[in-house]
Amino acid sequence: MKKLTTIAVLCVGLAAPMSLANYVTNGDFEAGTLEGWTQWGPIGWGSGEVRVEDTAASVHSGSYGLRIRTTPNGSLGVKQVVAVPANTPLTLSAWVKAPGASYPVNWAEVLLYPFAVTDDATQIDNNSDPYLVWKRDSWGGKDGVPGGFLPTPNQDWELVTGTITSPTGFVTIAFKFGQNDQLNAGNIRVDDVVLVPEPAAALLLVAGLPLLRRRR
Repeated sequence: MKKLTTIAVLCVGLAAPMSLANYVTNGDFEAGTLEGWTQWGPIGWGSGEVRVEDTAASVHSGSYGLRIRTTPNGSLGVKQVVAVPANTPLTLSAWVKAPGASYPVNWAEVLLYPFAVTDDATQIDNNSDPYLVWKRDSWGGKDGVPGGFLPTPNQDWELVTGTITSPTGFVTIAFKFGQNDQLNAGNIRVDDVVLVPEPAAALLLVAGLPLLRRRR
């Protein structure tokens, strides 16, 4: 009977890891606020706005979604530093869309760091390349990174995923939009952000629970 119970627990852990351990706070923005998230920027000469809103254009599911909007010559966004199990494979998923045209010059990015970002201007704005998991911009994106030219296909929602293992026990998730134009404004919209253990890692975590209980 104990073996059957353990197997059942493991199956639940594999079938629904998202319900067991989403490390992101307010990843669906259903709080109706930026709870759990921190705005960084604007960096540059421009200004911008980060807000949670209930407009149909900003919502992938539920009632609320995030909109990051910038005016010319600058970049800004949001980030969340998440405490996670160290040295455990994790998977990020998020729904994003950047409906603005490729011209004037725009760039939209999703970033994933294996540490707590403390210097937004350097680590997010000027040194983002090593940590990109998705990028769309006026130049066709970055080689080897999902994305491409703006806007997102059919100006619709796009699923972004990435994997990471953190030796520090912290992961930073960041979303960014930037623009270099004198007249127009652009934006990126974000919803349903999830960070969970990979299935194999989730299995190990769940399998370890009976062992932890026995040691106690």
